[in-house]
Amino acid sequence: MSQRSFRLAQDFRDIEALLGAFEVCLVRSETDAERFAALGSRNVIVTGNLKLDVQAPPADNARLERLMAVTAAVP
Repeated sequence: MSQRSFRLAQDFRDIEALLGAFEVCLVRSETDAERFAALGSRNVIVTGNLKLDVQAPPADNARLERLMAVTAAVP
């Protein structure tokens, strides 16, 4: 959660009730954990960036090249 998003969320009247409705809040950094906790999240767990922490699934190179060729021709 960016500093800007945090400031905007603080102005949201029901943010504590909204975040308090979740059993767990998974966040990517300690800074995010502090911000979500300050907004009312009860059980905040730092998981890291799940999008970047796992390897991409295997791909069929021939199919991938064909897809890239077809989509490159699209304006």
